[in-house]
Amino acid sequence: MDETETKASLVKQVVVAIAVVVGLTIGIVALLLAEAWVVSTLLSVAFGVECLNLWALAGLIALFNLSVSYRKSR
Repeated sequence: MDETETKASLVKQVVVAIAVVVGLTIGIVALLLAEAWVVSTLLSVAFGVECLNLWALAGLIALFNLSVSYRKSR
């Protein structure tokens, strides 16, 4: 292998790593928003509470999940 092939394979590995990280991030955000939408719908049906900010609700759910996992690890 010469130097150009080595650089090309390195660039390819970096691009694949970036694509994996971006894909995982998008997947996690999509799951959080889907969970927030379900919770918002359930709150609306059960109590008539309308949640207008799904990002805030997704953040609260993420914080709750982190606190539960922290308690389990202790």
